Amino acid sequence: MPCQILLVKPLGITTSVAFTPDGKTLASGSADQTVKLWQVPSGKLQQTLSGHSGFVISVVYSPDGQTMASSGSEGTVNFWDPASGEILRTFSGHNSYMDSLAFLADSQTLASGLGDGAVELWDPSSGELLRKLSGHTGAVWGLAFYPDGKTPGQRVRGCNGEAVGGRQRRDAANPQRTPGSGARPGVIPLWSPAGQQLSG
Repeated sequence: MPCQILLVKPLGITTSVAFTPDGKTLASGSADQTVKLWQVPSGKLQQTLSGHSGFVISVVYSPDGQTMASSGSEGTVNFWDPASGEILRTFSGHNSYMDSLAFLADSQTLASGLGDGAVELWDPSSGELLRKLSGHTGAVWGLAFYPDGKTPGQRVRGCNGEAVGGRQRRDAANPQRTPGSGARPGVIPLWSPAGQQLSG
């Protein structure tokens, strides 16, 4: 299969990117407080979405393609209609950055990785906090659900690394320190959505 290169000019610092499930649109979160939607593979800018008062940290599409979520440094999460670019709802009042976002395969649960080391599971339609998971001593920069989407015991992974000057530090002399998570460096905790820590 030939490789396609998408060339875009985000005009600023790009903090996060995410493709729509059909691969036809790329969303980019920016330090200019906007989310930009780019046509694939032409690279044409389709829309610029404004709704955050801080820089955009993370963007993610729901697996059904009906919703896009973005988190901002001001502590809010916006849920967007990807077709119209309108904000459907906003979650606010968080005491820590939401450094990473991930949808469960059925699009009915949103996981957020926080700057204080917690992982929270939310109902994206109501804004209800379903449960809060602990196990990290630093910010959770990445999240991923197991992809099958069929078993009730769906699991979520979170990882974090030591940050220096806003960048993740990779220590060649101590590779076990990257990523560092929980109480033991180099361990990536694994939870069930019920909050049971399965590993790490």
